[in-house]
Amino acid sequence: QDQVSAYQILTQAQSFILVGTTSDPIGTVGQLGYRTDLGRVRFFNGAWDSFPGLNTIDIFTNKTLVSPVITGTVTGGATYASAVLATPIINGASTGTGIQGTSPTLMTASTVAGVGAILCTDATGGATTSACPTASGFKSEGVNVVPVTVGNTVALSPLQTITIPSNDIGSGQTFYVDATGIIGDTGPPTLFIGLYLDGVLISGGGFMPNLAPANSQPWGFRASFTGISTGVAGTVSGAIFLWQSTNSGGAIATNTIGAGDPGQTIVIDTTISHVLQLKVQWGSADALNTITSNIMTVYRIG
Repeated sequence: QDQVSAYQILTQAQSFILVGTTSDPIGTVGQLGYRTDLGRVRFFNGAWDSFPGLNTIDIFTNKTLVSPVITGTVTGGATYASAVLATPIINGASTGTGIQGTSPTLMTASTVAGVGAILCTDATGGATTSACPTASGFKSEGVNVVPVTVGNTVALSPLQTITIPSNDIGSGQTFYVDATGIIGDTGPPTLFIGLYLDGVLISGGGFMPNLAPANSQPWGFRASFTGISTGVAGTVSGAIFLWQSTNSGGAIATNTIGAGDPGQTIVIDTTISHVLQLKVQWGSADALNTITSNIMTVYRIG
């Protein structure tokens, strides 16, 4: 089109078509070009570079990925600085080595598998491909507030159940089980009450609840077990149980697991979840022999 000003070209043009080449010319700062072999618009700013595409795969060169650094102050005034991850994890299996901070230790090295995997180290701070170690301190493992009643039967029956998540049983950690409820009997039958881990008795015993006259009385139960070792062939050891009711004459701790053995030691796989159950068994069936558990609480210390 003839007789068109340069200003009109710049303000009214719908598009510019750059002549394509297969190599970069000697550039001038601000110069644009198009490489047909690369399929890229190029610009010169001391060196030729390309505009990245939205729908194309670009290979970045001469770039450095910088890991974020966490800094802060812990109790006592000590400061720490730690790189989160030197090699970023991008939606898949990856490994990365971090930098150990001064205090507290956030990471030394670690192995991650899968999207959303938990990043952790072993007890010595080294890389681990096994399950993450359990954290120390206090943790509630669960509360069951659905009442369950067992009566008029001589069958071993569950009162309440709580599931312990995988990798929650650590070495030296003690789990306490507290339960409360109401009991009534014909005065007095025998009663067995026990704590079972995956169907195996780890703490419990039999006794004769002294409830005279036969009526409903509040009762409380406590048992515990401690993790001895962890892993596929980990071990836990149960402790003697404690029972008390209004007219029972105080705490009773009668253990029937084994002579001279305050609790049962069993082998379990600590990397998987476990079912913890409180079970009871009456010595005689009677409509008045009933025991109800209203609340069962499990918590961990260590």
